[in-house]
Amino acid sequence: MKKLFPALSYAFVLLFAGTLFAQSKETKIRFSVLDEQNSAVKDLQLSDLRVAINKKAVRINSLKLSGELPLRVMVVIDRSLSTERTLSVEKLFAEAFIDRLLKKDFDSVGIIQFSSKVDVLYDPGSNFELAKTKLKSVETEIPKGYIGGGMIATTAPPRITQPGDPVATTSIFDAVSKAVSVLANTSPDTQRNVVLLISDGVNTGGEKTLKDAVREWELSHVAVFAIGIGDKFYDGVDAKTLKKITEPTGGVAVVPKKGADVDAQIAGLANCMRYFYEATTTDLLAEPNEIKIEFADQKNKKLQVNAVIVR
Repeated sequence: MKKLFPALSYAFVLLFAGTLFAQSKETKIRFSVLDEQNSAVKDLQLSDLRVAINKKAVRINSLKLSGELPLRVMVVIDRSLSTERTLSVEKLFAEAFIDRLLKKDFDSVGIIQFSSKVDVLYDPGSNFELAKTKLKSVETEIPKGYIGGGMIATTAPPRITQPGDPVATTSIFDAVSKAVSVLANTSPDTQRNVVLLISDGVNTGGEKTLKDAVREWELSHVAVFAIGIGDKFYDGVDAKTLKKITEPTGGVAVVPKKGADVDAQIAGLANCMRYFYEATTTDLLAEPNEIKIEFADQKNKKLQVNAVIVR
């Protein structure tokens, strides 16, 4: 399984008494592993893994599974005009995630809504009922004069809203960046900081570009996950952009299948959030941008893996 990531490794070269020494900094590779039932695999050993970066095998020095850290989740929900027919489904997935996959008195959750603007409705806290109340208050942003189907009634002939119109923009990158900034002020060693984006993935406005935003997210130690929900009348889900948003941080994006069980579709996301491995290597890495994790036991080839290089 191939993943694309930026360079996050450093090497220091020392010259002493005419001899060249190379001293490499330890690099961490963080990854989660799921089986075919979307359950977390928790029994991998160092001997089970084969890791390559830029198609070059690297020596793994240590491997450990994360403890069951509390999740600190910011749910980021899209309320732009394209959610006119899908916002209720977004809320269904968000509420199911809070009710069935977060643990009371252990995890915390916050709510952000966004369209052209980004609004923090509830800072991460342990009051799940208040968080759900804020979630229920989210409504699709409807522009003045809107008559449905993307049409706005004005004194001029009705027109279709276009990307770039103030009333039609969707600032996904800005919204995720806001969520990351809220979460990044707490230690990643005592809890798992996570953004859960629920959107069709179509960004049409905002101040940040995807490239600049992802660079910020990678440095934050906040993992970004996404549930792709879209309206076929608004081009559906931009799954490629959702992958570009999530994978560099070690998160994953899923696009739910119509009619499938909600719990089953979000269980894998929660397991990736809660359980992950951290491997270390001191091999020199020059501009790493591709990580491949394989298993010595070929029967494990169907396992799902997502990985990221961290500092």
